Amino acid sequence: MAGTVRTPGDHAVAWPVRFYASTIGRKVVMALTGALLVGFLLVHMGGNLLIHRGPAAINDYAVFLKSNLAVLWGVRSLPLACCRAPHSRRDVPEPPGRGGSSGALRQANQAGG
Repeated sequence: MAGTVRTPGDHAVAWPVRFYASTIGRKVVMALTGALLVGFLLVHMGGNLLIHRGPAAINDYAVFLKSNLAVLWGVRSLPLACCRAPHSRRDVPEPPGRGGSSGALRQANQAGG
C-alpha cells in the first residue's frame, strides 16, 4: 500500500499518523497552527486599530466585513477551528525514554525527591 508503513505488530499506519505521533511532528503542527493563529490575531488587531484613523475608516471596514459574510465567516470558523484543535491537543502521550523536563520531573518524583 502506498503511504503506509508496516510496524512490527504488522499494523498498517499511515505516515501522517506516524508523523504526528512523533515529537518532531507535534512540534511542526504546533508551529504551523500557532503561526496561523498569530496571523489571525494580527489581522484582527489591524482591523480594530482602524478606530484610531477616525469614524470613516472603521465604518468602511465594517461595511467591507458585512458585505463579505462568506469570507468573514469562512476565515472565522473553519481555519480557527482547524488550528485550535491540533494546537491545543494534549492527549498524545510523551514517547517513552524522552528526557524532557516532564520526564525528569517524573523520575525525580518516583525517586522520592
